[in-house]
Amino acid sequence: MTAIDRAPASEQLPNLRPRAPLIWMCVLGVMLVLISLRGVSPWLIAFPENWFLPVVTFLNAVMASVVDSTGAFFRGVSAVLDAPM
Repeated sequence: MTAIDRAPASEQLPNLRPRAPLIWMCVLGVMLVLISLRGVSPWLIAFPENWFLPVVTFLNAVMASVVDSTGAFFRGVSAVLDAPM
């Protein structure tokens, strides 16, 4: 068998810590540019209504069925845990 030379873990991954302030300054700069363009392109601030996905009704129906099917169990667990308290 041959030994596989591997670099220490500290040499395998790039260290982003020294560049972190630069990354945050870039993020801040992009945010400031987008905020300054809100008058030209209002969709940068307010999400267009027709881009919303109609998932609220589906999620409400799924959550209602989950609560209906597991509600009694969790009320029982709550009662068992409430007794010692």
